[in-house]
Amino acid sequence: MARQEPWRQLDKKYYEKGNLKEESNYKDDKKNGIHKQYYESGELKIHTIFLNDEPDGKFTSYSKF
Repeated sequence: MARQEPWRQLDKKYYEKGNLKEESNYKDDKKNGIHKQYYESGELKIHTIFLNDEPDGKFTSYSKF
């Protein structure tokens, strides 16, 4: 397991039923790094990268059929 820096934090939020809703990396209280959102079914909904709380680079959105 990779060692996390003391200033870096992974935040996870969950739906009421306990499924993962989103996960974001934070550095100095700002989104930095990979951000993912999930449908309630667990399928990936959004994948993007943040730099200082702003989207940075490629944004990928997945449709649910």
